[in-house]
Amino acid sequence: MKKIYLLSLLALVTILVGCGHTSSNYTHSKDTDKGPNTSQIEDNITSVKLSYPDFFNFTQLDDDKDISKYTYPVPGLIQTKTIGMKHNKTGLSHEMDPQGVTIAEDYLLISAYSHGHEYHSVIYVLDKHTHEYIKTVVLDGDPHVGGITYDTKAKNIWICSETPVGSAQISSIPLAELEAYHFNKQKNRLSMINKLI
Repeated sequence: MKKIYLLSLLALVTILVGCGHTSSNYTHSKDTDKGPNTSQIEDNITSVKLSYPDFFNFTQLDDDKDISKYTYPVPGLIQTKTIGMKHNKTGLSHEMDPQGVTIAEDYLLISAYSHGHEYHSVIYVLDKHTHEYIKTVVLDGDPHVGGITYDTKAKNIWICSETPVGSAQISSIPLAELEAYHFNKQKNRLSMINKLI
């Protein structure tokens, strides 16, 4: 039951944080946006309470609970720093679609792909405990990356991806490689390994 509650809460978090995060309340930079701030999250929660009271009651959250403990900002909804598929240069995608969410050790990972397939797919890395955005990991290619999970024994992140001819496959990235990766320093993509068709 607790697992269902947590999954429902995670779905609510994604909805609450994504709603209302628009370019009108974003300070433009040349990097990935870090998601809405605390004030915007609180405004979104108030809006959901008023518009969807039955849904909000289902989450078992109430005014006595510190909602910030249960919410994670979704980065990259306005813009994501990544690499262009055609020109192979750093650029800003304004159409990344968040897809999968998983917990990997001390991180919350969110996979996203370029809706128009103009940019490489990414993984947003957030601190599981503080909920702060840490970095964006640029993946090799533009697969849909719809699913993402973490293998606690082998310490691999498994991602739904595709072959060069468009067939479905799953690929992995060792957690240690994700942790060591720094796009702003390396300006390169992180290759996925262990590809299984």
